[in-house]
Amino acid sequence: MDLSKYRQLFLDESREHLHVMNRELLLLEQQGESGSVDALFRAAHSIKGMSGSMGYDAVVVVSHALEDILDRLRKKTLEVDSGLMALLYEGVDSLGALVAEIDERGAPHLEVAGLAARLHAASRREVSDPGLSRPTEAPAIPAAEVPAIPAAEVPAAPAAPGAQDNAAADPGA
Repeated sequence: MDLSKYRQLFLDESREHLHVMNRELLLLEQQGESGSVDALFRAAHSIKGMSGSMGYDAVVVVSHALEDILDRLRKKTLEVDSGLMALLYEGVDSLGALVAEIDERGAPHLEVAGLAARLHAASRREVSDPGLSRPTEAPAIPAAEVPAIPAAEVPAAPAAPGAQDNAAADPGA
């Protein structure tokens, strides 16, 4: 079956879904919008289905790996942190590059195995994994609870070379 007549439709719809994904990623990053995850998932799922129908396997691999992460985020079995956001942006950027390559060359040729492996690894992590949990700051200690060190207990800075000779010559110094 000749799929070339569907190529432009695939490109147009993929670009629309990529636009949605970029917008929703930004909302997720800035506002933690849970609706963003649903929209991201739907867009990744649509791209995966269309690219599978067209035989664009590299696009299927990346979109499926993104879909796995987004599904965990929807189910709240994975937390968003800056590292995961960077990986999601990288995945969406790679989908964009693959779609551009299909437009320019007729098929995707970019290597996606490394990215797909990182996406799959992220989708299998536990919420408690340090690599995916949100960084926590050390609790601040109120100034009133910080013990003051009396001046007499603060060690003096070592004297500069030659300073002892001057101090010995002038006992009032």
